[in-house]
Amino acid sequence: MAKVHDAAEQHVTEAPSRGIKRSLKYVDGEKSGAKDEGADSDYAAISKIPAISIEQDKPYPSGTANRSDGSSLAKGDSLALEQQALRLHQMLWDIFANRFETQVGIWIGSACCPFKSTYTAPTRLISRLALTLTSYRRRLVDSQLAASVEPVQVLSRSDKDSLRQALLSAVHAYAARWLSFEDASSPTTTLVAAVKNKEDLVKSLWTRAQKRIYSPMTQPTYCSILALHLFGHTPAPPDFAEPNMRDVCVQASLQHLKTLSAQSRLLSSTNAKTVLISTPIDSTVSPSDITPLEYAQMEDIAYWFGIMCDTSRSLVKCQPPIISDAVTTDGQIWSQVRDQVDEFKASCKNWRNSRVPISIDVLYGVVGHGTACRAMVWSAISRVQDALFHHLSDISVEAATQIALREFDRFNMSFEYLLGLCKRDFILLNEKIRVTCFLLNIDHSLGILTLIDMLAAAGYAHLLPSEYELRLSAAREMANSARIAVHVDQTSTGSPLSNSILLQSPYPENVVDALYRAGNSIIYLYKNKTLSISMVEAMFSLMLQGLRVLQIVSATAYTAYNNLMDACNDVGVKPKPIPDYSTSSLLTPEPSQPAEPNMNLFETEALQELEKMVVTNNGLMEQTISRYERELGLASV
Repeated sequence: MAKVHDAAEQHVTEAPSRGIKRSLKYVDGEKSGAKDEGADSDYAAISKIPAISIEQDKPYPSGTANRSDGSSLAKGDSLALEQQALRLHQMLWDIFANRFETQVGIWIGSACCPFKSTYTAPTRLISRLALTLTSYRRRLVDSQLAASVEPVQVLSRSDKDSLRQALLSAVHAYAARWLSFEDASSPTTTLVAAVKNKEDLVKSLWTRAQKRIYSPMTQPTYCSILALHLFGHTPAPPDFAEPNMRDVCVQASLQHLKTLSAQSRLLSSTNAKTVLISTPIDSTVSPSDITPLEYAQMEDIAYWFGIMCDTSRSLVKCQPPIISDAVTTDGQIWSQVRDQVDEFKASCKNWRNSRVPISIDVLYGVVGHGTACRAMVWSAISRVQDALFHHLSDISVEAATQIALREFDRFNMSFEYLLGLCKRDFILLNEKIRVTCFLLNIDHSLGILTLIDMLAAAGYAHLLPSEYELRLSAAREMANSARIAVHVDQTSTGSPLSNSILLQSPYPENVVDALYRAGNSIIYLYKNKTLSISMVEAMFSLMLQGLRVLQIVSATAYTAYNNLMDACNDVGVKPKPIPDYSTSSLLTPEPSQPAEPNMNLFETEALQELEKMVVTNNGLMEQTISRYERELGLASV
């Protein structure tokens, strides 16, 4: 799999339109998992809002832009250009909200986060969390005691502007690969030209974000953490000379969080009274009635977000954790997760033989507690990686493997039948729950496949109770997940790919990795005569079809697809032909916000106006976040 991750990202691929209707909203009083078309289906179609009137009470400032030839634009053309730039910003933020905010909302929701006692919907966006934590800092009231701890960093105005611009640019660059290339077309634009426009836009947004990301690297703030995390998970152009920059950004993000969390724990350990000092990163941030206790809870939530990111990085990249060592994390965090999972499991025992649709309350508990338990499994697998490769602790490979298998069994015993109910009622679920359950299944399969591959490659496969059964179970789970995705794509309204459930993960490379490992396991099982040729061809076709779809947003999917095809040819397997979706004319935009004639959102002038907006409009990010909060009914702090 190393070839997949190390391959040059030679394609900037096209993505489905921005009109994907996804929602973070938890409908009050909702007691079943069935879709509520009126309340949910159009909930996040933010692009329907007229671009120039998103903030009726706080209109975006108008300005004058210059064409490349230096001629002054007419007032009407200037306004149209502003509308184009603002619409492009909306589309990019919609993508960020529909993918990243949605899934991270599950991470920081009460059912997942061990620092909360009840499972409810997420009460704030991760972007708002980062903005608020950066805008205020805790300080001890006792000046003498305060002098004994590390001084609070005070941001200058230039620092605040740099961080604001870096975060905005990081969001734009992160979301760009999901844009539909048809938005670059007009009645006179060819498909090839539209694809080229999309590629140029993606590269330009990445380049602008890359120039601004150095400021967050030197500023340990929560906005820096989010900007670095997003940019670290944004594919770099194939001609970029520093291939390790993405890893450096993710590491810097986690190092910043480790630093800030240590400062927070030091303040809390004094048991002394604290106050908040205001250093707003956005000029539109109004005074808040947030208390030091509420702020401390928000710090805990951000720390849990970091634990989730650190655990994922350790598993996928096979690198040691940054935020905390395994022993400390186990005692302080995973023990709480185990208790919460066991409590949730006991509360759901009546659902084991139930024939009624699974309730929405149970579903939120499944995805929340299940995601936390999945992270605990990944953390345990990372200890096996440490025993094999890093040797940062004295744990043996045998002991680490037993711990990982024990946590794997805990997940299965607690959530396997509940996730089975989710699959049974899949067609009845609202879209956000569908996606989250789907991704939870894939992430769990990725964890066990990584453990199997790692132990087998190192000569420790005998530590597994049954390598064949574990591979077959994980590969079958991935095949069923791919089959569900194909079925949903074929039956969904509009373009079959613009709504593809495979494209909803905020980390599509993880889905690629899972499909690739499952495909290799299928070949392994065939070589060992565990599967028949007809079974292999059926399962393999699903893996390949999933990778074809993922090529729209992930360059690593190209390498994974080609490697699996080579493996098929080596053993004489002939899967069904799979169309190339990455340049398919079937990728048509949804009609949620039709483009105006001759209005190319990806043209250079629109991008220049967007850049001007990022630099000069200090309220852009705050107003955008506030808009989503109003739509979702979330608190602003």
